[in-house]
Order: sequence, then structure tokens, then C-alpha cells
Amino acid sequence: MSAGEVGCFLSHRKAWQAIADAGLEAGLVIEDDVEIDTATFAPALELAQAYIATHGIIQFQVRDIARPGAVVASAGNVRLTRPVQIPLRASCTLYSRSAAHQLLAQTARFDRPVDTYMQMHWLTGLRACLVLPSGVSDKGSEIGGTTIQARNLALPQRLRREILRPLYRARIAALSRVHAGPA
Repeated sequence: MSAGEVGCFLSHRKAWQAIADAGLEAGLVIEDDVEIDTATFAPALELAQAYIATHGIIQFQVRDIARPGAVVASAGNVRLTRPVQIPLRASCTLYSRSAAHQLLAQTARFDRPVDTYMQMHWLTGLRACLVLPSGVSDKGSEIGGTTIQARNLALPQRLRREILRPLYRARIAALSRVHAGPA
């Protein structure tokens, strides 16, 4: 993991700790490279808040999701879905207090970025839902790019990373299907 990935995970852990310490019903964790369209976000947040106690983690994705999964709730044009494979990105996520406690207990040590950890619901016991449309967009490239992606890797490291990435993603997709369970 890069220093940026470790820092991002630690930031999320600090937010989970704040949710737990304050005894909040839920807390919204928003990374610094997002932009929010309040007209779309407000109804999405309202639906997410109504179901956070039931589902534990609800993601507001910053991009279109090809397979958003089964609809578990809706209000107007906003849908709460349960994907088979949880998408990458943890740019804007609502966590329940119990999910925050559970994640803190499980991540005193961690070995992967926060978004890839969140994909592994068979390990965490927490299967994130998505709220769509979210009203959240990624503005990282407009403000100078992300500090997490490694840009200055030597050619052998870059090649290794590019070869292993699709293999890892295929394995996560397969494990997600095996552990999909009921919608």
C-alpha cells in the first residue's frame, strides 16, 4: 500500500471512531475530492438515512454503476440497491454506528485500501448498499488528481501492477457472486 492509501484508510478509521465516540446513529464520510449537487443529494441522503440502521453502510457512488443490483427501497426517482459486487470508491459513504464499531474492531490492522476492504463483505459481515442517483461526483482530476494512485513506479512495478489488477478484480467478482446471498 502507498502512504496515501494508508492515510486514506486511517482517515476513514478516524471518522468511524468519531461516529462511535459521539454515539451518533450514523455518520457521513465525505472525501475531499468530491462535489455535491444538493438538489440530487438531498433526496438520496434522506432515503439513505431511512435505511441506514437496517443496512449499515450506504455508498453514494461518484460514477455510473453498470450493475447496481436489486432495488431494496425507493422514493421518487431515488433507489437504494444491493449490488452483488460492491463498487470501488469510498468517496461518500454513510455508516451506521454499529457498522462503525464493527469496522473499527476489524481494522486495527489492515492490508489493503479502504474501498477494496469494503468490497469484501464476506469478511466484514457488512454488505454495502448504493443510493442512486447520488448527487456526488468526483472532482479529483480537476483539483490536481489523487494522491493515492502511484504515478512514479518503475516500469517493472507498473507492469506487475497492471497484470495483477485484472486478476485481483476477477477474483473479487467471483467471490462476490459466491457470497451474494439474498438481495
